[in-house]
Amino acid sequence: MLLAEDSDPDVYAVQWQYRKEYGARGTAPSARLLTRGRSSLLRLSAKGGSKAHIVCSIDCDPTGSYVVAAGTWKEIVVSGIESIAESDEVQATSQLGVAGDRPHRDRHEGPLQVTTNSVRLVTPSRLSSVRWVPGTCHVVAGDYDGTLTVWDLTEEKAILEGEEHSGKKIWSVACCRRNKGLIASASNDGTVCLWKSGSDCAVSRCIVPHGAAACDVAFCNSNEYLLGIGSNDGCVYVHDMRYGGGFVHILGTPGSYRAAAYAKFMGDSQIVSMHVDSSLKLWSLGPELCIPEPLREYRGHANNKQFVGLSVREDNVIACGSECGNVFTYYPAWSKPLASAAHTDRTRTRLRMGNEKRKYSALRQPPSEMACTPLATCVAWRDVDGKEPLLLGGGSDGAISMFSLLSNGDEEAWCQSL
Repeated sequence: MLLAEDSDPDVYAVQWQYRKEYGARGTAPSARLLTRGRSSLLRLSAKGGSKAHIVCSIDCDPTGSYVVAAGTWKEIVVSGIESIAESDEVQATSQLGVAGDRPHRDRHEGPLQVTTNSVRLVTPSRLSSVRWVPGTCHVVAGDYDGTLTVWDLTEEKAILEGEEHSGKKIWSVACCRRNKGLIASASNDGTVCLWKSGSDCAVSRCIVPHGAAACDVAFCNSNEYLLGIGSNDGCVYVHDMRYGGGFVHILGTPGSYRAAAYAKFMGDSQIVSMHVDSSLKLWSLGPELCIPEPLREYRGHANNKQFVGLSVREDNVIACGSECGNVFTYYPAWSKPLASAAHTDRTRTRLRMGNEKRKYSALRQPPSEMACTPLATCVAWRDVDGKEPLLLGGGSDGAISMFSLLSNGDEEAWCQSL
């Protein structure tokens, strides 16, 4: 049951409280997402006007200091997280130069240093996924042409290019935290390839059954041999690299659910998957090969067509984007959202919607507010020991937003610390 919606357009927090669905667990925790910053440094100018490009993927570096983003504008952008918290949308837009300008970057010995203007690496194709390689100043990206590329941020150049997906789009790339030289890529050609640092040829290949596309791939953080694979046949496949190209678990029945756009591990015994029927599903990995039904299903966000992102925190709090323009968080034990917040400033969305309506005659239906609202297309947790957990979200407006997930009791203490 929806309790309250904050009137502040920068918060749009939705608080939830539920009846005792799970007996001794009691009511669901009450929390809210507070907007900490918003940056539109990814908005590029195009042919005499401004055009927002979609942020398809976002990730944090292992220190939690920088964010890397990629999408349809054919660039990889690296920026300091603090610059997002300090930036303003109007100021950030005014800082952009014309196409081809190279932003200033401080160079120091040791870890990568990035100024507010960010680092930009031009790529030959649109990008669908980007990840930070643990323990390095490298990022790995997969593009629409089926090429996996590893970039050195200190040298600002590509150091590895692999073409093992027959020119088919790479939907997802992943890096193993426990084996830092291991990279995986999932492609529209129905294969998942494993790569080793320094080699431009895949060392292993896994084929998804029934000719289905591999939409997502994820390593298990507690077991370096396990891979989770989301597929457009609606199933999630779990592959153990020690046992060849087969699968140790098949979650779901082909065709019984809509495409599994994302699959992320929750520990080593559970997987949460995101399907394009506006649902998340939690699966428990038992001894069986085939597990037809999920343990729990989560609903509240909107996802019927687009890829909107999925991320799981170390304490198992789930985050996802939505086609309604909000980012959502879920608590594992409860099927409804824990909290939600708007990716973009709804006040500016309403102003833009009003301008669009003036262009329509009485015989044509003006666009709705939802049609004018940018989608929340990707999410990532900053989950680093010793630093505040933050939720980063990218959108179809080319902007990055940053949120804090706070319980209602913690909000006053947080505001006093500012």
